[in-house]
Amino acid sequence: MKQVKLILAAALAGGMMFTGCKKSDMGLSNGGVQSDATRGIPSSGMANIKYMIDATPSSQGDMLQWTSGSMAATRLTLDAVKINPKWDMNFVNYSGQVQPSGNDLYGKIELGSVAMPEGKYTAFTFSVFGEPVASGSAIMLDGWFTTVRRSAQGEPGNNATKVPVKMTIDMPMHLSAAWKDTMQVVSGNYYTATMHLDPLLMTEGITQSMMNDAERKDGIIYISSSANRVLFKQVLFNLNRQVKVTFARKDMLQGS
Repeated sequence: MKQVKLILAAALAGGMMFTGCKKSDMGLSNGGVQSDATRGIPSSGMANIKYMIDATPSSQGDMLQWTSGSMAATRLTLDAVKINPKWDMNFVNYSGQVQPSGNDLYGKIELGSVAMPEGKYTAFTFSVFGEPVASGSAIMLDGWFTTVRRSAQGEPGNNATKVPVKMTIDMPMHLSAAWKDTMQVVSGNYYTATMHLDPLLMTEGITQSMMNDAERKDGIIYISSSANRVLFKQVLFNLNRQVKVTFARKDMLQGS
């Protein structure tokens, strides 16, 4: 199955070069640290990076309203540039596992953690991978589309009706967001990387007429790779440009 990558432009992609940079395979497996980090226990010399998804809607649209959702995340990765003494730099990669409870996608949820050795880093890229599972799609949203009936003269009528909508990313996905700043990661500390994913913005650019013309099955509008593909492509485009990340030490976050 072809993988679809939904990637926000990563920091340092393109023309920026580093003097003395070298590729490192450090952290590709992280030895036996991953399970401790997933349980929220920083190991010796390590910091715990907790991954969150904040899918709180900015508002409810007049046309589309989302009522529930889910995400089948399967893997977490963290890419960064480690700044060593004398400004020698290594590209590093660390991975973590998703905790089973991180499935509901409506509001703010914890996905899991990645363990990271202490040190000075810059150009962070946080990634979440997901795949369809037996119980659902990589991302799924359920909600309602409110139709607007028009008179023979084309004026809006008063008899609006609600049509169920099911939007699914039914193929492997990769959500990624960049954090460009430099941070000193301290052993034994807890950090939070929150990826912001607004359900309302996922359907930005989809108009009333596009929804009115959408194909329906048993009275439901399905949006997926095989149903109403024009709408589906717009959803993928929106995901690509709207994912953002906030990265901070946990005790610096309000309400942490």
